[in-house]
Amino acid sequence: MKKFKSVLFLGILIFLCSCGKTYVGKVEQAYHDGTPKLVSYYSTDEPDVLVRQKMYYPNKQLRIDGFFKDGEKDGKWTYYYEDGVLWSKGYFKMGKIDGKNESYHRNGKLNIRGSFDEGVRVGKWYYYKEDGNLEKEVNYDE
Repeated sequence: MKKFKSVLFLGILIFLCSCGKTYVGKVEQAYHDGTPKLVSYYSTDEPDVLVRQKMYYPNKQLRIDGFFKDGEKDGKWTYYYEDGVLWSKGYFKMGKIDGKNESYHRNGKLNIRGSFDEGVRVGKWYYYKEDGNLEKEVNYDE
């Protein structure tokens, strides 16, 4: 049994190391009870380089999860309601919202879908009612 635990631990360690996660977390802010409010993740190669942040609600539910590059928001950012339901997901590039973006109603149904180009709305955007039916469509290129 002891040998099995050692092999299992080694397997998990190898798996985690091979996942490409090259950062460590640090609790930057906490609630009065000590639970994390803001956790920042820094590069293990360059300890001062912020690569990701997660914010939490007081109930310990994830609120925001996003990535950084060169000190700016860059990559996927995800936002949640306090009950854990997805609120919004989108992408940033050099600090500006860029690419496909979606937001959701509290019931989990799609609310808005559209794209940004360096912070500016572009193309067709779709707006949905809480029941999931399309309410309107707007073309921001016109």
